[in-house]
Amino acid sequence: MTVKKITLHQFTLGLVTLGLAACFLLAGQCKTALGQDAFAGNLIENDLQFFSPVDFDFENLPIKKEHGWTFRYDKLSWAMTGDRVTVGNPDVQVFSEIIVPDALAESFSRTSGPIRSADLQYQIINGLQDVAPIAQFGWGERYEFGRFDGNSGWQISILDGPEVNVNQVFGTGPQQSGFGSIHVNFATPANFLLGFRDYWGGGEETSFFVIPTPTLNGPGIVPGNEVPGNFIDDLDGDGVEGFNFIVDDIDGDGTIGDDEVIGIAVDLDDLHLFNVTFDQVFLRNTTETQGVEIMKTIRLSNGNRMKKNQNRHFDIGYGVRFLRLRDQFSFNGTSPLLGTMQFTTEAENQLIGPQLRAQWSTQQGRWKWNFDGRAMLAYNITDSDQTGSYGLDNVETVPGVDGADDVINVINPGLVPGAFNRLISGQPNTFSYGRRDDEFSPTVEVRAELSYQITGSIAARLGYTGIFVDNISRGAAITNYSLPDFGFLQGGKQDIFINGANFGFDVVY
Repeated sequence: MTVKKITLHQFTLGLVTLGLAACFLLAGQCKTALGQDAFAGNLIENDLQFFSPVDFDFENLPIKKEHGWTFRYDKLSWAMTGDRVTVGNPDVQVFSEIIVPDALAESFSRTSGPIRSADLQYQIINGLQDVAPIAQFGWGERYEFGRFDGNSGWQISILDGPEVNVNQVFGTGPQQSGFGSIHVNFATPANFLLGFRDYWGGGEETSFFVIPTPTLNGPGIVPGNEVPGNFIDDLDGDGVEGFNFIVDDIDGDGTIGDDEVIGIAVDLDDLHLFNVTFDQVFLRNTTETQGVEIMKTIRLSNGNRMKKNQNRHFDIGYGVRFLRLRDQFSFNGTSPLLGTMQFTTEAENQLIGPQLRAQWSTQQGRWKWNFDGRAMLAYNITDSDQTGSYGLDNVETVPGVDGADDVINVINPGLVPGAFNRLISGQPNTFSYGRRDDEFSPTVEVRAELSYQITGSIAARLGYTGIFVDNISRGAAITNYSLPDFGFLQGGKQDIFINGANFGFDVVY
């Protein structure tokens, strides 16, 4: 047997060759494994360890899951602001009632001095000029479901609320003077607010009068008391009251009985122009939101940045959104002139359109800042409805003579055409109207949120949301203060700003 000698140089060369061969073999296997992992995204299964500790990389950043399902919940505390409104018609010029007519003073051989009664008038403005909608906070919820796969994903967001209710009360009730303390001006046909009044009382001398007669139920009318008043004031001073009965001794017996009326004389020169006032007014404004969003989100690559800056991400997205804004305004008041008045005007704005999104986020340890902006070009279909009535009787419960156990229901009359201190032609009225408007209502939403990674799958979140919607209709702003009919003003000219805090959590599966 022949033994071949191997030199040290040959032995070293052989080892190097064997090592290179092994390296090439391992490199080929790693390349295959990387190729398989690149397509393993949808095959990765979750072990449902929601409460597993957070894993960190060498940059002290949480290792995030790149594939899976997400669920987000937010509790919302939002306020809704907008243009405040005036109760009443601001374009109508109204002057105070002439309580002491010059003709009446002159009929008692009195003069009104160096000024006339018209010089004592002043312009009546609407008393309630800064009312609902007023910003108050309401509670609501927001739910978001999604699926992400690497650098893209989709999300469905459902908004439920908030509902904000604002209640306001003005006035303390009937005044001893009989005049209401809240002035509301209405657009009316010419002479609609004319009627016969009974303001004047009597005295020991025929030339003495009281201005006006104190009452509990409108000037000149004291329930259960025949004196003073209960006859029409002779405002033109001609000695003839507004209307009276013409009688004659028809049967010739020398006396005139109650059944011997041959006519009624009406003196239209004694008609008086009333102001519309209310003893007490209750206002209520309700604003409610709901909505649905479907969004596709794409994460832009930040691989060109240094490793320490790859904790910052920028996302863009697109989708469609539906937003519903229901705004309702209710009025309930009692007037010594018009009786009970109540109405409700509701505007339901239904917005739908395409939406774009941009989002920037940065991670520092367990903490993450997120800034999100969205813009929607919305087509708004607004359904407006109005129901109400005025001139109705008002039933008031008052204590009786025997104390708290004895009560009396007093009926305060509403509109009785031709009655004292009422309109000569105005009648009670009930109405119901509806209308549809189409508007373009651009919508912008911004969010700023801070979250804290509690476990590998759960994070707590606190944030702020602001939503601005233009060209919508609100119930208080489209109410037309017009008698004998109400109706709508032009809609789609208001805006609303919704903003407040949200807090909740994220879950990744």
